[in-house]
Amino acid sequence: MLLDRNQFWLRLKTSFSVELPNTPSLSTPFTFPDDLGGTHTLAAKINDTEVAKTSVYILANAFPLDVTKGPAGTKTTLHLKGVGWTETEQIYHVVVDNTFAGYACAFQSSGDLTIFLTMSGAPGWHYIDMYPGIYQGTETRPANYKMPQLTALDDHPGERLPIFRWAFFIGN
Repeated sequence: MLLDRNQFWLRLKTSFSVELPNTPSLSTPFTFPDDLGGTHTLAAKINDTEVAKTSVYILANAFPLDVTKGPAGTKTTLHLKGVGWTETEQIYHVVVDNTFAGYACAFQSSGDLTIFLTMSGAPGWHYIDMYPGIYQGTETRPANYKMPQLTALDDHPGERLPIFRWAFFIGN
């Protein structure tokens, strides 16, 4: 393992090996893991000599709600995969009906966020949003590190991250 410039341990992993043809090119199918988001380096080596390198960016994605309607008190699940690991990629804030409900961090879960949510409110449609946030900082007024970044599509620092939206119907 190596230590990168941000003081994170880099994990080197051999994903696959191939027999090289007698041509100057190589092509092989490869399924990239969909867990930890952010930038990942792909390198080709012959023995221990690196001969090619590129990077791939995994962007967070959301699954549909497992339950989309029911009476107040019904439980549903928010599930994201591919959430990143940097201070500007690793947390998502939950907003229900324009009210902050909390946040979750993907740093210790390899980019996989699962949030169990009990729906409440009057009968009708209720809206659930997840906004990226910034993990930490020293600013206290406003406390940008403790709230969803509603304008993330315009001005989130670093990466351009998606906002996720669902709808849940309370009723029969």
